[in-house]
Amino acid sequence: MILENSCQNSVYLETIRSDIPDEYELPLSWVSDWKATLEHIAFEIYTECSSPNWDGYNALPMKTYAINWVASLIGLLPLEVTPPDIVPENTGDIGLEWRIGNTKIMTLSVVDGKLIYAAILGEHDKRHGEEPFNVYELPEQIKKILLKHFRQ
Repeated sequence: MILENSCQNSVYLETIRSDIPDEYELPLSWVSDWKATLEHIAFEIYTECSSPNWDGYNALPMKTYAINWVASLIGLLPLEVTPPDIVPENTGDIGLEWRIGNTKIMTLSVVDGKLIYAAILGEHDKRHGEEPFNVYELPEQIKKILLKHFRQ
């Protein structure tokens, strides 16, 4: 499926999620396809957003290394987490976003070799920070947040 206007709207994964009943546990083979699907969507966003001003608000073009970093980050995600949305950023980076209504939101971005995260996990639970980006391992703190709050 070719995504129309994927720079501004990444609804493909939401469509996949809505077609699966809540009580159905996803097979492991689908999970690896899910990561491949995310990488494909990230590449489409990278391609479509590689021109200056892609959003009409003076956004920078996607950085050449942004697609490699986000693909590495996708590969590090725990298999048990809900697939995130892929979000192009006006800085030329590509981020990942998880959202459960308005009460739980988490974003991850790799910017200049740093993994930047921000999370709202409840009314009085807000977290943010940055870690050096290691393409071999997701920081334990981020992994714990994802597994506790965004598990499938």
